[in-house]
Amino acid sequence: MGRYQPGKIRGVLRILREHPDEVEYELIRLGLRLRWLGSPLLSFRDLILIVSLAPRDSPLVRVLNPDSGWDLHAHLLAVIFDSLNAANWQRAGGKQSTRPKPLSRPGQPSNESGRARGRTNLTVQEYARQLARPRQALPHPPPTT
Repeated sequence: MGRYQPGKIRGVLRILREHPDEVEYELIRLGLRLRWLGSPLLSFRDLILIVSLAPRDSPLVRVLNPDSGWDLHAHLLAVIFDSLNAANWQRAGGKQSTRPKPLSRPGQPSNESGRARGRTNLTVQEYARQLARPRQALPHPPPTT
């Protein structure tokens, strides 16, 4: 038997209030009806399990998490796509044309430069200054005897 976690019914009711069609679709797929909620045919525990364990490709999961369609395979294919685009760009002469932008991934903000967020380009002088700045020595561990 599962551990009691407060707020599950409230959370499912909020989802039901915000996305009634998607929840009802999940129930219909299983041969259930929303009007049966609270009866022996469909308990609140049943509804909690149906909502929380809906398959990734279901309309309910897609509306709650639009990025859910991207599994490991989709991410790996996007990496292959980006690698092939970059390799073809390099073989075609590279600098004469604009560098291809990486395929946008779910959950990552798109950036016009195609670079990771927060990363900046340094000039040669700025890079030399960064390398020349004094560094603190790492503390040495006390000798063991």
